[in-house]
Amino acid sequence: TSRRGKVFYACNQFPKCKNAMWDMPVAKPCPACDCPFTTEKETKRQGLLRKCPACEWQDPPLTEKEKEKKEAAKKAAAEKAQTKKTAKKPAKKATTKTTRKKAPAKKVAKKTTKKVAE
Repeated sequence: TSRRGKVFYACNQFPKCKNAMWDMPVAKPCPACDCPFTTEKETKRQGLLRKCPACEWQDPPLTEKEKEKKEAAKKAAAEKAQTKKTAKKPAKKATTKTTRKKAPAKKVAKKTTKKVAE
């Protein structure tokens, strides 16, 4: 389990080998790319979902709408990463040092109490 208690699946040499995944691996080969295993995940919306970790194969296949959403998300992520790389900090403007005259401090009248001799 992870630090936060979520189950993950990893290589038998785990901290040394960094290969880890959230979906459960199954010993069924991928029909598209001949990867030796696929992953399974149970979702509320789609039910049992099998995917290949190496390629884009998925059972049941993605609908056209889902494919478009996935492509749009990839493009947005790529553009965001690109703008982060190319965005430069604005150059500081060359300013001349100007001295401002300070306004004279307001004089506060002190309240004095006279001791009255009795």
